Amino acid sequence: MQQEQLQDQLYDIYGVIYQPFWQGRWFFWMSILSTIAVLAIFIFFIFRWWLNRKSKLTYWQQALHELACLYAEIEDANRESDYIYKEMMRILKEYCSVRYEQNMQSCTDDEFIIQLQEYVPSDQLEPLRQLIPRAVEVKFAGEKAAQRIMLEDALHLHQFIKKTVPSKKK
Repeated sequence: MQQEQLQDQLYDIYGVIYQPFWQGRWFFWMSILSTIAVLAIFIFFIFRWWLNRKSKLTYWQQALHELACLYAEIEDANRESDYIYKEMMRILKEYCSVRYEQNMQSCTDDEFIIQLQEYVPSDQLEPLRQLIPRAVEVKFAGEKAAQRIMLEDALHLHQFIKKTVPSKKK
C-alpha cells in the first residue's frame, strides 16, 4: 500500500508538463496580428509617400499659382476686399522672403517696401508703391476696394513676380 501511495505522488509530480510561452496558441496569434499591423503601417507609409511624390513647385511658381487662385476669387467676387489684400500681401511677402533670403514676413508694409528697395530696381517697385497704401487702407481702415482695382493690383503683383524671377545660371 505504501508503494501505491509513492507511485501516486510521483505520478502527480511527473504529470505536470511545462509549455514555454512561445509555443502557446496566444503567442502564435499575437505574432500574426503584430506582423499584420507592422505590414499595414509599412504599406500606409509607402502609399502616403507614393501619393505625395508629385513634383515640387519652385517658390515663384507657388506664388504665381496662389496669385492665380486669388485672381479667380476676385473675378468670382466671393471674398471681401480685406481678405483679398491680406492674401496679396502674404503672397508677396512670402515670395520676397524666399527670393531675397530676408525675413520680410514680420515687417510692416512700410518696412517691407524699405527693405525691398535694397534688392529691386525702383521702376519695378512703382506698382507696389501704389498697391501697399491701398492694401493698408483696405486691411485696416475697413475701406472697400472695387473689383477692377483689385484685379489690377493682382495683375501688378503677377508682373512684379514675373520680373523678379531669378535667371537660370548656366
